[in-house]
Amino acid sequence: VLLLFFFIILPSMNLGSAIYIAILLSALILYFIPTFFNAALTWMVLEVKKGKDTTLAQGMNRAGKNVIDIFMFSVVSLAISIIASIIRGKGESRGRDVAGNVIEGAWSLVGQLILPSMILTEHTFWSAWTEIKEYKHTIPQVLVGSFGLGILFTVAMVIAAIITIFAFSLNIPLGILALIGLVLPLIILSAMIRTIFFALLYIQMKKLA
Repeated sequence: VLLLFFFIILPSMNLGSAIYIAILLSALILYFIPTFFNAALTWMVLEVKKGKDTTLAQGMNRAGKNVIDIFMFSVVSLAISIIASIIRGKGESRGRDVAGNVIEGAWSLVGQLILPSMILTEHTFWSAWTEIKEYKHTIPQVLVGSFGLGILFTVAMVIAAIITIFAFSLNIPLGILALIGLVLPLIILSAMIRTIFFALLYIQMKKLA
C-alpha cells in the first residue's frame, strides 16, 4: 500500500522532481536500515553457533564491511517492490495482483539466503547469486521458514491488532500503549526470527559451523 502511494499516486500529483527524489531516497533508507541490522544479526548467529560470545556492535562492524553489498541488496529489494506495485496497479485485476505477489514472494525466498551468503562468506552481492543453484536442496526448509513462520506471525499480528483496536476504543493513550507494547515488538520479533532461521539454514547448508 505504501509503495502504491509512493510510486503510483504521488507521481500523478505533480509534486516536482526534487520532492519525488526525496521520497524515493527516504523509501530506500527505510529498506537499508532493517537490512543492515539483519546483516549484523546474521553474523551474530554464526558467532554464537561457533560457541563464541558476540555483541550487536561486533555484528554491526561486520555488516559495515559489506555496506555496499547491503546497499545494493536494498536497492534491488526496493526496485522489485516498485515493479510488483506497478504490476498490481490499483487492484483492478486479480491476475495482476497474483503476478505482483509472485514477484515479491520469489525475491523474498531468494533474498533470505542471498543476505547470509554476502555476510557469512567472501561473496559480494553479485557473486552471491552464483549459489542459487544450491538452494534447490533447501526448498522444504525455505518454505517452512517463509510460509510457516509467516502464518504463525500473521495469526499473532491479527490478535495483537484486535487488542490494539479494542484498546483505542477505550481511550487513545491505552491504544498507543498497546500499539507500542504489542504490535511494534511483534513486527521486530518476526523479522528477527526469520533472519535467525535463514542464517541457521545457510550455516547448515554450507557447513560453516
